[in-house]
Amino acid sequence: MLPRRLFFVFNIIAVLSLLVQGGDYHIGRASSPFIYEGIFITLWGDGSESAGEEKIAYYLSTNQNGTIQLIIDDELLTSMGGPVTHNRQEMLVTGVWLNEGKTLQVQSMTLAEGKPVSPQGIFGPQPWVSILCKFSDIPAEPNDLEYFQEMYSSSYPGLDHFWRQNSYDLANLEGSGAFGWYVLPHERAYYLPGGNFDWWTAAADCTAAADPYVDFTPYIGINLMFNDLLDCCAWGGGWYACLDGLCQTWRMTWEPPWGYQNIGVIAHETGHGFGLPHSLGNCQQGYDNRWDVLSDVWSNGSDPIWGTMGQHTISYHKEMLEWLTPHQVLTVSTGTLNTITLERLALPHSENYLGARILINDLSNNFYTLEVRQPTENPIDYDKWLPGFAVIIHDIETSRPEPAIVIDRDGNCNTGDAGAMYTPGEVFTDIPNGITVSIDSATETGYVVTINNRFIFMEGVDIAGATQGYIGESVPLTATVGPVEATTPITYTWEATGFPPAVHEGTTVDPIEFTWEEAGTKAITVTASNEGGVVSDTHLIEMVSKVPIVTLSGPAESRVGVVNVFTATVVPTDVVQPITYTWQASGQMPITHTAGISDAVSYVWDDPGTQVITVTAMNILGSTTDQYTLLVFMPPDSLEITGLEFGEVRGSYTFTATVNPITSTVPITYAWSVDEQLAITHTNGVLDSATFQWDSPGPHTISVSATNQVGTVVATWLITIYIKVYLPIGMRN
Repeated sequence: MLPRRLFFVFNIIAVLSLLVQGGDYHIGRASSPFIYEGIFITLWGDGSESAGEEKIAYYLSTNQNGTIQLIIDDELLTSMGGPVTHNRQEMLVTGVWLNEGKTLQVQSMTLAEGKPVSPQGIFGPQPWVSILCKFSDIPAEPNDLEYFQEMYSSSYPGLDHFWRQNSYDLANLEGSGAFGWYVLPHERAYYLPGGNFDWWTAAADCTAAADPYVDFTPYIGINLMFNDLLDCCAWGGGWYACLDGLCQTWRMTWEPPWGYQNIGVIAHETGHGFGLPHSLGNCQQGYDNRWDVLSDVWSNGSDPIWGTMGQHTISYHKEMLEWLTPHQVLTVSTGTLNTITLERLALPHSENYLGARILINDLSNNFYTLEVRQPTENPIDYDKWLPGFAVIIHDIETSRPEPAIVIDRDGNCNTGDAGAMYTPGEVFTDIPNGITVSIDSATETGYVVTINNRFIFMEGVDIAGATQGYIGESVPLTATVGPVEATTPITYTWEATGFPPAVHEGTTVDPIEFTWEEAGTKAITVTASNEGGVVSDTHLIEMVSKVPIVTLSGPAESRVGVVNVFTATVVPTDVVQPITYTWQASGQMPITHTAGISDAVSYVWDDPGTQVITVTAMNILGSTTDQYTLLVFMPPDSLEITGLEFGEVRGSYTFTATVNPITSTVPITYAWSVDEQLAITHTNGVLDSATFQWDSPGPHTISVSATNQVGTVVATWLITIYIKVYLPIGMRN
């Protein structure tokens, strides 16, 4: 822990100062633990620009003992979840007195049983009142009342306008006011015993001085504005008091002139009043996070009237106050890979995410946040003085007094340079926790980022299983994704010959079974996919049968009287033998053989037609049957032409061709020619006719061929054509 943590030293000094003043310190009582119930209050002390001090003090506001200062060991405070978690909550505290009635050394602290946890969300009007108080020995009034009234303006750069913009108009300071100056009953030194400001006495006296003129009941917070320096710091946090009959923990700040003369400081302190802690740079020097009004306001711009201006607070603080909802901030759990578009945190222009929360080991109290910050030319943009347009990353541990620490790669304690600004092409890497954030590209008002939270990519998938199986039996296969650490869940899509796709979701190992009823080569493909990509593998398996699977082969066609050989072959080759083959064929006697993995028979058919051949192969385990169809054709044996042998010129003569035998296979194609010139082609049965006419006398040869699928026959016919002579009538007798 660096020396910036001054609160413990501060508390010890406070105790010693009380002893110097004669505080009643009971050694005997100190050793006896006491239990008190009350409201846990955190006070943050902020030094001036030149001092840069940071202090934190813890108090318990009780009914029986008033306000008790708590001294809490860092380790104990962390183990209890940290001060931010318990701020303004009703707690049960066990400890021993260091200064009876005033300072308690805490031994344990838990939420009070049966007490509801106070919500942290800040919504709607949050009116504050500024009470201006003068020390009795200092008459100065550094600023007039109108200055303080205008400080709450709803126009830029008023505090109401500032918090409206920070909260996306979910919260405002509407109804705020200012009153004073009022004179305190004591001089300044009275309120600084031992040099440390007595907040409670000052608060009581200042509000009492204003009480005749101010009704406190409309307000949720009080800014106490003093006319001189307090101690080291301006202070912000809370104070339990009963004002005008309203008893509650008031949001409270204590401001010296240098505080309220810089409106960014008041924005910072009212942020403490809302319960927001400081954030830090990675050197943890205090006030060194350039990107947060709850840290380094002094590096931001300034106004001639209002001094230093505040920038927006960080996304983690906006989540604390519930100004960012879960759907606006992506929570990235362990084992996931996400690419998202982040919109700038201030004055967003799109519905994209305003932040991301990257859980470390899925812990809800330890994570990184991502946010985009962009200075603009908009005159009312409180981020307009930021050093650049970038993704800003914070390391959050909610148990720390200052949970958020900005990631600054160069470690030079300047969070306003490139070391803290992530832009396209740059990658944040947390090797021990397996987290990377790559800045992929820029949009007009944001960035596209890829977040890998211990997501392990698949390198491949392998299918393990047999390369041969038996039909009718289940075949187990297993897909295994490598490496074994690959991020799950993984979706497996199985595709196998003859099956619809099967989809499973599981780990890096996925089993499946298939059963095929047909032999042959089967292809199995598995595709494994997750958020990181897709890998696949293919496996082949030959399905065989323990029962002989028989296949018949033989001639494609045949003719009557021809010997036809048919072969039966069984698979697999290692099928159980002997095998009995039973043959049956159309018009044939059954034949039975006992043989090995093949058998053959011969058949001759005397009649044409479709012949069916069936074989059954059987072993002791079962049988299968195959069937074969053979077309047996009858070729034409002879062809005969009938018709006239003599005819006259220009007479019509019909000739008939008849194929023998009449069982010849049809259809038959008839090609008729006359005197060696093709004249007519017909397709017909075993009979066909053609008609011819001649213009010239003399002998003429008619030829015809008859062709079917298995043969051709030819025949000719001779006809003599005469010119008919007509005798004169007188000569006819």
